[in-house]
This record gives sequence, structure tokens and C-alpha cells, in this order.
Amino acid sequence: MDRKMMTLAAVVSGMLTLASCGEVSNTSTGTDVTTTQALTAAQEKETQTELTTKEESEQEKAQDNAGDGSSLSQSNKQANAQTADTDKIQSSESDYQAAADTLLKNINEIDKFGASVAECDDSDVYTSGTDNYYHVTDSRFKSTSDVKAFIDETMTDKLYNERYRSIVGDDRAYFIDADSKLYIKYSPKGAGFNYNDTPCRIYDTTDTSFCVDKEYDDYGSVSLLRLTVVKTDAGWRIDTLQYGVQN
Repeated sequence: MDRKMMTLAAVVSGMLTLASCGEVSNTSTGTDVTTTQALTAAQEKETQTELTTKEESEQEKAQDNAGDGSSLSQSNKQANAQTADTDKIQSSESDYQAAADTLLKNINEIDKFGASVAECDDSDVYTSGTDNYYHVTDSRFKSTSDVKAFIDETMTDKLYNERYRSIVGDDRAYFIDADSKLYIKYSPKGAGFNYNDTPCRIYDTTDTSFCVDKEYDDYGSVSLLRLTVVKTDAGWRIDTLQYGVQN
């Protein structure tokens, strides 16, 4: 006999005992009514107990599920935060590499200004004193202002004044404006960097600066071009340059 039946039997037995000892009719009909009422009351009580137990169980389950949901939500937040941190690191590395590639290309071209320049019309010559200047047909540069803007996109004023001021703005600059056109003067010299295929090395990275080493062919030997790059309000710019650095 299970617990429910034993409980019900005990209740009925107690009620019958009370009925037999009290001052009530002991006829068969009276006994049947009393028994039926006792059974009904016991069943109602048992049903109410079951409903209460079921409700409490469901509440506990709901609380457990809510707790699991909270834990899952917290885990998702932590996972998303870790992903964001990884993306940030990867993005920063990508930014350094992209900036280094652009700056290495630009500084190589700027360093060659005067020694050689693409797209010049050698038949269109402007003479100033003893210097001959040739019309620049490179579509990127229409005036000395365009040349200076290209330099400003590549380096800080500090490096420009230290090393490249003779390109524009100097009394005998390589680029001049004449007859509403841009001209350049050739000056035979060693210039530029014959980079090899070895990837550049980026190191000492911070939010505001990083360093770059790039190998180049230095008249048969391998040397390093070493750049210090800083972040300005306008973006990444080369602040210092060393060439002929040995490994």
C-alpha cells in the first residue's frame, strides 16, 4: 500500500471511530453518510496537498532555470568581451602593418625626388640661373603644394626639416612652380632604398608609436632602413629615419 492510500485509510478509520463513540445515529444510513463525507474531505485535503507541492516544485524549477539563464548570459558576455579584445589586438596589428607598408613605399619615392621622377617631359625645360628644370607630368602632382602635401602625409615636420627640406620650399629646391606648371631639377645622386623581399619587422608597438625595420640592398650588402613612426592628429607619420643600419 502506498503512502497516499495509507494516509487516506488512517483518516477514515479515525473518523469512523469518532462516529461510533459520539451521540449520533448508529443506523446503517448514518454510518454511510459519515463515511462518504470523511472520504471526500480526505480526498480534497490530499488533492490540495498535491497541488501545493506541484506549485512549489514548479516555482523551484523556474528559479533554477532563471539562475541557469543568468549564468549563461554572464558566460556569453565574457565570451563576447574576449572576442572583442582579440579583434582589437588583431585590428591594431593590421593597422601597424598597413601604415608601415604605405610609409615605406612613400619614403622610398620621396627619397628619390631629384635623382629620378616618373612621368617627366624632358622636352619642356625651364631654366633658372644655371639649373634646368623639367615639366612634371605625374598626374598626382600639379604644383609644389601637392608635393608638400604628399610629404606631410608621410613624415613629421621634424624629419622634413632635418632631411628633406630641399625638396620644396628651399631657395634651390628640386621642385618649383613656373608658368602655372610644376618642374623638377635632376641631381645625379644615390637615392631611395632597393628593398628586398623580406617582410618588414614591426616592434615596440604602443597606441602612439611603433618601430619598423626593412632590409634593402646596400650596394651588394644587406642593410636596414629603421623608422620610428608616431601617431599624429592626422594619422601615422615617420618621425625618425636611419639607413645603413646593420643587423
